[in-house]
Amino acid sequence: MHIALACNPWGTPLDPALVRRTVPVMVEFELQVAELFDAKLAMAIKLSWTGTQDGTLPLPLEYGELVRASSPDDARILERYRSRLTVLDPAARTAFDALLQVPE
Repeated sequence: MHIALACNPWGTPLDPALVRRTVPVMVEFELQVAELFDAKLAMAIKLSWTGTQDGTLPLPLEYGELVRASSPDDARILERYRSRLTVLDPAARTAFDALLQVPE
């Protein structure tokens, strides 16, 4: 039986016991995926990933959310991401919005 576990590797290091019992596979974000979206969403997607990797944002706009988009300009994925940011880190949400110049 195979079991797949998923986690975000940013912030807290993986538990050494988990690493000993699994085979970690690091998955980077493919920038070409963002290019499938219109310019504003593509910029938001890229910003979320680079911000998460450099520690300025608590989470990226995940692949799972991206596949929920019904079209290249489906802004609902951005709204759901902004809601999660508000819960996790209101200051990060404010900074994210400022960088994108998204009105409240």
